Amino acid sequence: MTVLIITNRDDVHADLVIPLLEGADHRRRAVRLNTEDFLVNCPFELHQPSAEASLKILDADRRLEFSEVTAVWYRKPPPVVPPDELAFPPARGFAVREAEAALRTMFDLLEDRYWMSPVPSIRRASQKLPNLKVAADLGFTVPPTLVTNRPAAIEAFARRYDWNVLAKPFTFDTFQTGGDRPQSWDTFAARFDAATFEAVRESVRLCPVIVQPYVEKALELRATLVGREVFCTALHSQEHADAREDWRAAAVEEIRHEPFALPAEVEARLLAFNDHFGLNFSAVDLILDPGGRYVWLEANPNGQWRWLEDLTGQPISNAIAAQLAQAHA
Repeated sequence: MTVLIITNRDDVHADLVIPLLEGADHRRRAVRLNTEDFLVNCPFELHQPSAEASLKILDADRRLEFSEVTAVWYRKPPPVVPPDELAFPPARGFAVREAEAALRTMFDLLEDRYWMSPVPSIRRASQKLPNLKVAADLGFTVPPTLVTNRPAAIEAFARRYDWNVLAKPFTFDTFQTGGDRPQSWDTFAARFDAATFEAVRESVRLCPVIVQPYVEKALELRATLVGREVFCTALHSQEHADAREDWRAAAVEEIRHEPFALPAEVEARLLAFNDHFGLNFSAVDLILDPGGRYVWLEANPNGQWRWLEDLTGQPISNAIAAQLAQAHA
């Protein structure tokens, strides 16, 4: 029985799970497909209507027979990188598009296997506003949310909350400015006031932004769902000056982490969220406010978790390995 792991060569989460899958507890064969290397490292054959399909991972000297796959873990696959010998830009682009189409075909040939989680489910659950609506329907407190590129709309929204508001991006990104003294910038969530807004007012129309009222925090919580298990970690972000608005702005090892027991009804709502989208895994960010309310921030259906295991000892990797190994066993 084979577990196919679709990811990238730098994925430390897969590094942790693969030995567990192949160890004495599970005895599953794991094949790792790093999609950036697909065109240079993965000779393959797909046959129809016989449904014969195979792929070889050259650098790992592993062969994948699709008929032997029992489970698929779609982790963090990056775009395909074209071979160096393709120098003509249009040819490089064409080869990448064809390779990614072939990968989608391969994944569809495996749609009847167990997935953690199916790709369409991941894509649907990744949309921030739909997952806010589902969370509210499930009974979570959800902050009023504006998404816009209209400066006047932001100003009206911010005035409604006396400028106690926060701006956040749809995606986390890092970029550098050029020049003699380049600077690196990260797209964290950040509070802003009227003066800050006026300084950037006209640039708002150039890019959408998410705006919410700022939620005071007693704790930040990260709930990692694996199958029917919920591993929750409390991040004491308010103890660290750089982490108070967005804990990602601080060195994570400097923030106090500890396991946190959620009320049963909150765990049930989290599992219902996964059920709604057809997920077998997700990472959900919540705030426990000073009044004891559990405030929903967002769900990442393919979120990171290794740092939580490293800092708290919660056995997330073991749960993932067990979930993949038990599929169609």
